[in-house]
Amino acid sequence: MRKPKKPTLTKAEAARLNGRKGGRPRKVLSDTAPEVPAPELLNPFGLRPRELLFVEAYVGAAGFNATRAYELAGYESRTRGSLRANAARLIARDTVARAVAAKVAERALQLARVMDGDEALERLTLMGRADIGKVLDPDDALAKLPDEVRLTIKAVRPNRYGRVIELHDAMRAAELLAKAAGKLVERHEHRITLEEIVAGVEADGASEPEAVH
Repeated sequence: MRKPKKPTLTKAEAARLNGRKGGRPRKVLSDTAPEVPAPELLNPFGLRPRELLFVEAYVGAAGFNATRAYELAGYESRTRGSLRANAARLIARDTVARAVAAKVAERALQLARVMDGDEALERLTLMGRADIGKVLDPDDALAKLPDEVRLTIKAVRPNRYGRVIELHDAMRAAELLAKAAGKLVERHEHRITLEEIVAGVEADGASEPEAVH
């Protein structure tokens, strides 16, 4: 049995598919081809490669020192004075200044996402005031326990025999309270053996210069 012939396109049909007269249809890229970001998205201010390095160094490793960033970016000058002058002119350039401002704003946004000390204390306070009774059914026997008992419960896990109740570590809590009140101070004791003492004395004696008569 003969295989059916594949349909062929005329030049006119190929032209309609191709958007131009004559020629073969253009190749269609695969849907899985990686997308390449447009250059303007990576470099919105149209900086030169070395200017990009300068901006990164100025906001990063150079610590907002234009002269140091100028050097890190690979720029060269004949004298130290011309190096500082060229760096000052570069940082004052409009496109570079706007790129620096955008980079600083980006860094500030990243820092804003990091938990600061006050937020950490607030989170610890919420954890310290956690009450398992708030997640239990109001009619549960554990939820009806007195506060001084219920607040000591850390977790409740069901098993085949009923429930396993885990309490907070009372010893650890007492230790932390004692340290906070200054009643418990950690001391580190260092013991030296007789052999170590003798070795130290011999070493000191060997290092003393001989008396000259």
